[in-house]
Amino acid sequence: MITITTNIEEYMRNKLSSVMTLAVATIFAISSISCKSSGQSTKHTGPVSSAMVADTLRFKDFKITDLKFSGEPYRLCEQKLTSDEYMSKLQPETPRDYRLDYKFTPDEKAFFFPDKDIKQTAMVKNVQSMFNYVTVGNLVNHAVQLYLRKYNDNSVKSDAEKLKEKRKIIAEDMPNVPADVLERAIPDKQALSSAQLLLDAYRDYDGGLEDENPIWKSVKDYKDNFILFPKLTDYTVVNNSVDFWEWYNKKAYVPEFDVLFKMREQDFSEEEVAHLMRAVEREKDIDRRAILAIELTYHAPSYGLLYLGEIMESGIYTKYLFEVWNVWRAYCQFEYGGCSSFSIIPDNYYSQVKALCINSLLRHIQKNPDGDYSRDLMVAKNLIITECLDRMGSDYGNECISLTYYYPLSFMLQPSALGEDLFVE
Repeated sequence: MITITTNIEEYMRNKLSSVMTLAVATIFAISSISCKSSGQSTKHTGPVSSAMVADTLRFKDFKITDLKFSGEPYRLCEQKLTSDEYMSKLQPETPRDYRLDYKFTPDEKAFFFPDKDIKQTAMVKNVQSMFNYVTVGNLVNHAVQLYLRKYNDNSVKSDAEKLKEKRKIIAEDMPNVPADVLERAIPDKQALSSAQLLLDAYRDYDGGLEDENPIWKSVKDYKDNFILFPKLTDYTVVNNSVDFWEWYNKKAYVPEFDVLFKMREQDFSEEEVAHLMRAVEREKDIDRRAILAIELTYHAPSYGLLYLGEIMESGIYTKYLFEVWNVWRAYCQFEYGGCSSFSIIPDNYYSQVKALCINSLLRHIQKNPDGDYSRDLMVAKNLIITECLDRMGSDYGNECISLTYYYPLSFMLQPSALGEDLFVE
């Protein structure tokens, strides 16, 4: 039985969330060019002693101004892609130029290509193919969401007029990926063929919403084919959540983290924000700096975004890169893109910055060939499979509202969910 949904907003919530989305099983739920290191010795000091984190009661009267720091402020790098000036370009220069489909970052910039210093191993090629395979799905997802947001079903028009209007809107936001770029982006030939088939299917899309429309079969096939990629690693160890949390434990770097976490619900004074900013910009341990920068973003997004962006552009590895990127993306959309379902959502730009994080992770892995990097590959895979922001992702606008307002305390990490069944509906 063919079901036609006439409520576009309801359709977007149901169809796109269950069929079009490539990363349906979101592993991380967060209330959430190249810029080289400036030469500062940003180090990993390692976890503090267990005695320092065991007794959280001693922080019951903790105030943010009690947070300790020392030394002088310093920069990790000179920001380009994540500077305030650059992020301001994500919107048209004047309101008169406003267009729902304004695109500052072209489609081909959304793809991941390893930096020149990264060796082209089989694993790196697999990461590249996986990242860019999902990117093609996200390009189509983004285009479908724009079409559904822009098309207004005026029943007065004839079927022929409606079809003409639908095809016009679809053509306006058709993914534009040159063939040579796609071939370079997806080294795996089978995956490349699948990606091309999806792009061709969307070019033939007639705008129909019925469940049996050919586009949805193409999307399902595309999603199903993701399991053909070789596993990045054996997740047996990673799936041990106790082991993973011991590795990911933020209190090992910031003993007061539990208190800071609860403080996300509070409004900070200017003095408190300034104190936290001073702590971030003086911190030389990259993991602790990342944790503090994330917490700053919840209280002062315009400042926190710059510190998070700096971490990503620096190329310096931290185990918290996924969380850094996901919080940064949510607040970047909130601050620079807008919260409406009619807002400009620069998904290509977010993917471009995400690629910086993948380069950092791969570089770290290759510099430590004898280490256990299964957890880092898990972080990389979560970056890879993250879908584009849902244009109808909340009751009042796009997904950035849910990630920054409704669920500020909902960070959930589920390493046991990683494995073969990534796209479980």
